[in-house]
Amino acid sequence: MTRAAVKNNQQYLNSDRSGFPFITSKKIELTKNFTFWPSPDHRVGDNVYDIRTYSLKPGHMYDWSNYWAKGIKHRSAVREDVPYAGLFTQLGELHTIHHIWCYKNLADRKDCREGTWANPGWNEVVANTVPLVTKMTTQIAEPLPFSPTK
Repeated sequence: MTRAAVKNNQQYLNSDRSGFPFITSKKIELTKNFTFWPSPDHRVGDNVYDIRTYSLKPGHMYDWSNYWAKGIKHRSAVREDVPYAGLFTQLGELHTIHHIWCYKNLADRKDCREGTWANPGWNEVVANTVPLVTKMTTQIAEPLPFSPTK
């Protein structure tokens, strides 16, 4: 449904309003994929996702992108199927980047991350991107049984 159609759909509006008492916060973002990042694909099995969010100093998106174009190659050299999504904000809190990594489990996450540090070019990526960051968070997500993202 488009935004215009939603504004005129009384059933949707009533349903939406019934949930208002349960909402404690709201954040809206419009993101775009990095061109160097592989497109998200369908994953099979019980996976876990590491969702990393970086807030950058304004004006450093280009530098970040150049280093991460190299960084994604280093991570993919350890295991090609790990990268899931690389996004940056177009609307909302600007200068925000989301990286989503897919792992079989937390032990796989640990092995992949340690394997990436063994790659000699990885230190350069980290050394040049960390100074651009003002805030970083990470969350581990496990899809629910009905989720198409496994």
